[in-house]
Amino acid sequence: MEDLLKKVENTGVSVQDIFAYADDVLILCPSLSQLREVINLIRSWSKENNLFLNEKKSGIVPFQQRRGKDMGPFTLFEEKQVPIDKKSGKCKTVKVPKSQTYEGFPVLHEYKYLGLWLDYRLQLKHQFSHIRQKVLYLSNKLYPMLIHCSLETRSNLWSVMCRPLTEQTFSLFQSEQSESNRKALLNIMRITFRKMTLLNTRVENKVVEKFIGYDFINKCSKAVHIARWK
Repeated sequence: MEDLLKKVENTGVSVQDIFAYADDVLILCPSLSQLREVINLIRSWSKENNLFLNEKKSGIVPFQQRRGKDMGPFTLFEEKQVPIDKKSGKCKTVKVPKSQTYEGFPVLHEYKYLGLWLDYRLQLKHQFSHIRQKVLYLSNKLYPMLIHCSLETRSNLWSVMCRPLTEQTFSLFQSEQSESNRKALLNIMRITFRKMTLLNTRVENKVVEKFIGYDFINKCSKAVHIARWK
């Protein structure tokens, strides 16, 4: 796909805004006109190379600042009346994602890219439930083996299979402004470790952290620093 990425760069998109891994591509476009040009380019390239472009499995997310009113070229949410009491007929107004497309591609308020949930405000909390569900699935599948393993083996399994799920959030964690969300991620790391190692819930957090033996905040700072340097 390298020739496609070079063509995208020739449209004026910065090389730093083009991300590719195997057959997954993420391109940051500064304007709708740039977005339209990139979409047309990808469509024509796909045809030339006899590849099928699945718009439904793709998505457009209009990223914006974390705080303040929703601003941007798309209205991502719409108000909807939801009944709260059938007898009285009382309803409450809630915001729900709006179904819409642009150039045939769905416009979304969040999208999972390479296992990481990215929402339109780049918040950390959207990854929480994904991590917990994934670790719950792994621990349930591996339970018949875990009960016969040593604590060291269980800890190693957590490091290999579960820790990368939290490390995916390095860039989001580093820029997260909410201290409660940062603490929540560290807590999820302890919860998942307990789950995979079958540690009792009464074991103190300090003891769990010693077992983990991993300074998440320090590792995060180093990883983000290296990424910026590159």
